[in-house]
Amino acid sequence: MATNEDGNLLHAISMKLPPYWQDDPVLWFHQVEAQFATWNITEQTTKFNHNVGFLASETATEVWDLIVDVPTVNPYLVRKERLVAGTSMPQTQGMQKLLSLQPLGDLHPSQLLRLMEQLADKRLEDPMYIELFLSRLPEAVRPSYLAGLAWQIPPSTG
Repeated sequence: MATNEDGNLLHAISMKLPPYWQDDPVLWFHQVEAQFATWNITEQTTKFNHNVGFLASETATEVWDLIVDVPTVNPYLVRKERLVAGTSMPQTQGMQKLLSLQPLGDLHPSQLLRLMEQLADKRLEDPMYIELFLSRLPEAVRPSYLAGLAWQIPPSTG
């Protein structure tokens, strides 16, 4: 039986991680970490080794130095931070996409809201974002959504 650096027995597991999502690295890491929690994987080195195989070649080149020369302290966390910083959509690009979104179209309002939150990289609690969301809805449904969102809109201080 194999042991880790602390002398603890290691058990072989078969875990299937999704391929790396270049478009949304934060969400990808949330999914991967849910898998780690399910399998009770807590060691940084084990996490590092499990997900290195799920990086496409163009993504692996972003962190090639961390794959070739594994950091001795928190290798998984170091690589995670580098990947998120290096492959996430810049905030300005997300904002441009958010502002150029077309009206609702084939999406359900909840899908549009989630898409806008993803592009803004936050919950749409700011009145400006709520107004932008409402402007993308058909006029007939705006009042019902406005009533549902009213508790989120802070009172104006004017």
